Amino acid sequence: MTVAAALTFIRRARADPAIRAALECASEAAATGAICAIGADHGLAFSESDFDRAFAIEWTARWAHFGNPDTTIDKGGKGK
Repeated sequence: MTVAAALTFIRRARADPAIRAALECASEAAATGAICAIGADHGLAFSESDFDRAFAIEWTARWAHFGNPDTTIDKGGKGK
């Protein structure tokens, strides 16, 4: 179980309609556990904490690449 496997799963889920369909059918109440089970079904073993860390890494990278359109920096270097 690794964060790398969870990152791979997140990236595959964006591109693979079958994974997205399985995720859409998952119960929100058991969301992270269901995500781990779907990942295992696709050959990627990761724990809930691995997924949480991978999700944070993925969104931090996206924010760094695309920026945050909801934030502006004033001359004092502080956000809104």
